[in-house]
Amino acid sequence: MHNDKTIDRIIFALEKENIKTFGFCNFPSFEETNSLWQRLQSSEIPLSLSYLRKKVWGNPKEFVTWARGIITFAIPYNTTFENSIEVTKSDRVWVSRYSYGDDYHLILRKKLKLIKHFLLQEGFKARICVDSFPIFERSVAVKSGLGFIGRNGLLINEMIGSYLFLGEVITDISFDENIELKAVSDNRFCSKCNRCVDACPTKALKGDGSVNPSKCISSYNVEWRRELPLNAPNFFKNLFGCDICQEVCPYNRKKPLTEESCFKPKKGLYAPRIGDLLKMDEIEIEKLIEGTSLKRRGAKGIMNNLKKICSL
Repeated sequence: MHNDKTIDRIIFALEKENIKTFGFCNFPSFEETNSLWQRLQSSEIPLSLSYLRKKVWGNPKEFVTWARGIITFAIPYNTTFENSIEVTKSDRVWVSRYSYGDDYHLILRKKLKLIKHFLLQEGFKARICVDSFPIFERSVAVKSGLGFIGRNGLLINEMIGSYLFLGEVITDISFDENIELKAVSDNRFCSKCNRCVDACPTKALKGDGSVNPSKCISSYNVEWRRELPLNAPNFFKNLFGCDICQEVCPYNRKKPLTEESCFKPKKGLYAPRIGDLLKMDEIEIEKLIEGTSLKRRGAKGIMNNLKKICSL
């Protein structure tokens, strides 16, 4: 269990790292995680996301038997209100907002080290999670009161929208129900809106908050590890990732841009010209994406993405 002093000090540590949106919840039960995992198995999962078939997603506590609670946080990353479709009408391609700055995995882990260090000093256990643990973080964020899942399958916070990086610190602290923050937004407007579903160029959004990953552009231009399959969807000038469903979302209209300068686009990655990229070899592409999330796809993968776009 915790005491109020512990919570106050955790909040102080979060605010010191300029983390303004956070919440607390108890670790999901086996029934919760297994239900989400079983539901996922009924969808068509492409080879690029085959790791989601692993049973650990249905019972993550098997690997952290001591886990009792989770501290969840969200950091905005959007740096521009420009629309990707408009920007790429000429000879440009789009690199998703979340990936054209410094690699968020490193930035978020650095921010959470202070919280982890504090918990360890206090005698608690702690583990940082930034895409590094089999937990359905969007459902945990909802459980922590950070928002709701929109029709596009993303977490939406009424105050700051959906351009959010999520991270967690798992701990052996068991939080009281009254410490779990109340939801800061609800989906009463989302339930009446269908803009993201209508805008998705590959019709990957089902409209109920779930996504068909076999149709989702990001499943292929981000996650794929080999030569792109013939049935991969049209990328529509999206070189890496896709922002379309978020760009049309009313919750993202005129929301504050990020205060983190590290998420601003690195040189050559904001809507790069196709001609400039075609002139680069693999070594030059590798240098261009160094230190960003595009490293996940790798230089060869980025070149394959570009070939697919140019072949259309």
